[in-house]
Amino acid sequence: YVLDDFNVIKKVGKGGFATVYLVRLKKATGKYFALKAIKKADLVKLKQEKQILNEKNILNATKHAFIIELFSTFQDTYHLYMILEYVAGGDLFSYLRRSQRFPENDARFYTSEVLVALEYLHSQNVIYRDLKPENILLDTTGHIKVADFGFAKVIRGTTNSFCGTPDYIAVELVINRPYNKMVDWWSLGVLVFELVSGKTPFGDDTSEKIYENIQSGSIKWHPLVKNAAKDLVRRLLDPDPVTRLGAGKEGPTEIKNHPWFKELNWKKVESRTAVPPYVP
Repeated sequence: YVLDDFNVIKKVGKGGFATVYLVRLKKATGKYFALKAIKKADLVKLKQEKQILNEKNILNATKHAFIIELFSTFQDTYHLYMILEYVAGGDLFSYLRRSQRFPENDARFYTSEVLVALEYLHSQNVIYRDLKPENILLDTTGHIKVADFGFAKVIRGTTNSFCGTPDYIAVELVINRPYNKMVDWWSLGVLVFELVSGKTPFGDDTSEKIYENIQSGSIKWHPLVKNAAKDLVRRLLDPDPVTRLGAGKEGPTEIKNHPWFKELNWKKVESRTAVPPYVP
């Protein structure tokens, strides 16, 4: 592909050094895609070349119902381009802001699909490192697609680069220790908390204060995070990654077997036949 193969319909998002457009293929199929345009100069200036290659390689190697699909990449003098699946339902963050918080059943639905996506990534030795509602898209049927793989990385042991979004960063990153895939389960705990209450467990006015709260383990419990949900969050936000839920021999199955998920049919979740709470 080259840029001229597409009609640009409109701008749909903007990140640090990338802009995302809704585009339509000019050829017969007239199919819609998301075009991610990344400025080369910004990449070089911010030393992000490796990060963007990671994102491309990981998306090329992954194929999963709950993960955004990359169809093609190309470049011109000033930009790199990614042709991605267009996910038309918007992101979970916008929907959460409109609703303020989700009923527990709805939060459970979204968490379960995210868990299955992370389980798949971990089975491919991929650590995601940027879980947050903004990166969870909804398709037109109401199911999720995990997007934005800028911080994802293939690891077989531990890594130590600092990245992520302050509210969602695991304690081992904050205290600058080598870490593994367990950081994604920490982020899942933050996600459950935020979906159920509309708040984050360590939220504060500045990043520094958030990091202090994470380090001291001072969770700002919300009355809506209660019973099994509270126990799940507490066990996912275990400051010791070795005893954190999901770190045991059973891995993600340990999380799936938690009482908060007891009414879920995991076969239905995995086959995308569970009924979404909201259809965009």
